[in-house]
Amino acid sequence: MRKLILLLCTALAITAASAQVKRTAKEQKIIDQAIKANTVGNFDEAITLYKKYLKKKPADSEIICYMGNSYYNKKDYETALECYKKAIEKKPDNANAHYNMGKCYTQLNDIGNAIDAYEDAVKFNKSYSSAYYNLGNIFRRMYNYRKAIEYYEKAIYFSPKGADSYVNMGACYGELHDEQKMLECYRKAAELGDKETKQWLKDNGFDN
Repeated sequence: MRKLILLLCTALAITAASAQVKRTAKEQKIIDQAIKANTVGNFDEAITLYKKYLKKKPADSEIICYMGNSYYNKKDYETALECYKKAIEKKPDNANAHYNMGKCYTQLNDIGNAIDAYEDAVKFNKSYSSAYYNLGNIFRRMYNYRKAIEYYEKAIYFSPKGADSYVNMGACYGELHDEQKMLECYRKAAELGDKETKQWLKDNGFDN
């Protein structure tokens, strides 16, 4: 079965919240260039551009968060974490910053703080399916399968086409020896296009 997947946050579009920060056309161009650089893997260039912009607009929480994403992509989790913390200082309800802090804490094996960060993310964005999914993954690794299932169910509620949530929830039911629910989850994942799970069902005679 597939390994647990930690969903990564890619370059985000400018949100309505960040749109409240007035920018000149020149400043917006710098941001666009930074996002493009990050997207193609030029993380250092992206960071340089973000810093250039933030010299003039140091309170822009979303752009501080974007810079954190570039550090995260460089696997500099400590620096990324500091960026996300700063973004939250500027805008405490920045759900993306809380979510990304959860990712950093997970990478740093600080599971308690990771859980807190993801729970803060869903507090400020109740439909944050990726945060629910990652919480499910954490509790699955802690062998708390019923708690993991609760979070996978929430992830599916807000993102019903998320095959990975069905796969991991099915694995939890398997650990709980509930074969019927396990197969229901796996079949749903296969229906959603998960080829690995579809092949597993076939190999084990459950594809009928």
